[in-house]
Order: sequence, then C-alpha cells, then structure tokens
Amino acid sequence: MNVQRILFLDFDGVINRMDEDGYYIGPEIDRGLAERVGRMVNTLQVKVVVSSDWRNYHTLKQLQNKLWKYAGIVPQRVVGTTEPAYRKDGIRGQEIQDWLKGFVAPVRIAVLDDNHEGRFNMDGVRPWFVHTKHSEGVSDANIEQATALARRMVTRWGM
Repeated sequence: MNVQRILFLDFDGVINRMDEDGYYIGPEIDRGLAERVGRMVNTLQVKVVVSSDWRNYHTLKQLQNKLWKYAGIVPQRVVGTTEPAYRKDGIRGQEIQDWLKGFVAPVRIAVLDDNHEGRFNMDGVRPWFVHTKHSEGVSDANIEQATALARRMVTRWGM
C-alpha cells in the first residue's frame, strides 16, 4: 500500500519570526528555519501543502520557488495550497480537511502553524497540529513532533 505523507505548512511564525503586532523579526523567510522544515520534508519524502496566508498573495509556482530557494524542497514536493482564506471565521482546520477530501485514508499528516493569536481554529486536525511560537519560528522540538506525526497513520478525519 502506497501511503502518502503530507505536511500542511504555514509560513509566518514557522519559517520566519513575527512580533505581537504581526511584523517580521528578521528576514521575510529565515533560511535556518526553512532549512529545518526542508530537512524533514526531504528525509521523510513528505508532500507539502501550503496553508499559509501567503497562498492569497503568491502563486503556487512562486511558493514552490521560495521553498526551493530557502528550504531546499524540490518544487515537485510542493503539491498545492489549501483554498484561499475565503472564510471569515478563520477555520484553518476545516480548510485542511477540505483539501484532504480528495484523499482516501490512510495517509500520514502533520500541520506546522503558529496559530497566531488563536486566529485559526484547528478543529478537526488538532491531533496533527504542531504549534510553533510566532516569535521563534519552528524549533527542533516542533520538527521532532511533526516527524512523529508524519509517521503515524491517520485512518479517519474529524477526530
């Protein structure tokens, strides 16, 4: 059986750092943080789906190029984005579930997101949600947790 591994990736607060007011601390994309994610993706051969608000302002091709340049993730691994943030209630968990509707479980997933100020509800995907600190970005501990999740089988949604 060919089981897919999918990482739902936020950018702000994950591969960069943000202050409390939503301004970047340092570069728009922090190469060190991005490379941390890239090592996980490349080691586990994970497919990446961008769930970040960046999907509203960049094409898939532009996102692929940024992840290649900063994280070393080959463009073919970045397979899509969740639907643009058309929901006013900010239920990112539902957007992720909507994207997964095209897949038949089992799959293996992880969600890396800073869930900045509780703005995005992770209901439905909470067991696979790895919470980063927006002021620090993704940590080694976050990567370890996401790696463990990406190795664990998901058999149904809405848990």
